Amino acid sequence: MAFQIIGCVLGAICALAAGVFGAMHGNVLMVVGAVMALFSIADQITQLSSGGELGIAQEILKRAQANGSNEMASMISAQVMMMLITVAGAVFSAGLGSSSASMTVAARTLNVGINVFSGINSVISGSVGIASSVVNFEIENLKADSKELEAILMRIQVASELDAHNIEDIMKKK
Repeated sequence: MAFQIIGCVLGAICALAAGVFGAMHGNVLMVVGAVMALFSIADQITQLSSGGELGIAQEILKRAQANGSNEMASMISAQVMMMLITVAGAVFSAGLGSSSASMTVAARTLNVGINVFSGINSVISGSVGIASSVVNFEIENLKADSKELEAILMRIQVASELDAHNIEDIMKKK
């Protein structure tokens, strides 16, 4: 959690710096990329502050499940969608097609690095969410198995008591 918070703070600072640099030098694509990076970071902050209950990926997951999709496939689709948003931000912010002569190699490298870092942070956050869901699924399966075993033991106990009662009845008749 601490690494996610640090990643969000650093990502936001770098994305803001890239946006300001792009605006100062007239690079619209860099500004668009910075806005997309900030969008991704805002989504991560929302997820962190809500304990993973809110966010774009969670909404995609909820809507997919409401339509009857497989839970695991829905989680993977949601993470792929967030990754595509991050990649689009990286492509835009690299200044591709920019006519700005003042765009330096260092600025491009910094900006792409920011977006890659943000993407890695998003993927790690999503992976933790998927892993958590898988573990929760396994726990629920174990609970269900435990209840089945409990029911079997209860039936055995009832049958044992009936057998004991029948044996007592037979002994009394003799």
